[in-house]
Amino acid sequence: MDASARIRQLMQQKGWSMYMLSKKAGLSATTLQTMFARSTAPSLATIEAVCGALDITLAQFFAEDGGGPVPLDAEQKALLERYALLSEPSRAEILRLMELLP
Repeated sequence: MDASARIRQLMQQKGWSMYMLSKKAGLSATTLQTMFARSTAPSLATIEAVCGALDITLAQFFAEDGGGPVPLDAEQKALLERYALLSEPSRAEILRLMELLP
């Protein structure tokens, strides 16, 4: 995956300029300009900052399903955060219960 191209794609989807992304991600405009001009791969820290600005996860950034990022609402994020804290047996039980729901 070309991470620079992915960032550009996500910027276009949001209608953001390079300046807007740099401000929202807390990155210098020079960092982004250099990355795009030289087609250099961004660092993981840069990708994480971009994901934070776009309110997507790293998994969504690297998803290659072509569907683009799927935004999560506050309730979905809270559920995932709580699920992550559960023990493995508790996770299995939650999944078993969910399978019983219509």
